Amino acid sequence: ALDRGIAVTRRYVAANCTDGPRCPTLTSVKTGDIVRVELSIVANRDLYYLQLEDPLPAGGEAIDPTLATTALTVDVDPRLRLAPDAATPYFFWWWWRWYDRVELRDEKVALFAEYLPRGAYLFSYTFRAVQPGEYRVIPAIAQESFFPEVFGRSDGQLFTIAR
Repeated sequence: ALDRGIAVTRRYVAANCTDGPRCPTLTSVKTGDIVRVELSIVANRDLYYLQLEDPLPAGGEAIDPTLATTALTVDVDPRLRLAPDAATPYFFWWWWRWYDRVELRDEKVALFAEYLPRGAYLFSYTFRAVQPGEYRVIPAIAQESFFPEVFGRSDGQLFTIAR
């Protein structure tokens, strides 16, 4: 991991776990399992034109909950929210839109924000394990588009999908 103004950490948890931070981190799942990815982002200062890209394990496929075929199985929309322990006044956040768009691509999930105030955030989305194997997952990378010296990345890791 590397922090040059943006700290990023990633963990995989079971999509049906509702214990928040107490959910166990997964390093292996079975084919067909649904996994929730939680990316923790800590910004030391206000960020402009933030771009966050999280590569999927090669045997995983991002789930788009807006499709009629997946709306019945997954109730987690890809979203960015304040971290549960963030000490920020909520009256300010109920009207502010934190990010511009989320793109679910074949190989990664990307988040784009025109402006993100300093603080701690949690970005989560789900994917389905579809192909068995042992995969080395590339680190998630966050950076300011016009200031490439401000960036951060998570650790890479080994993720196993069993039959």
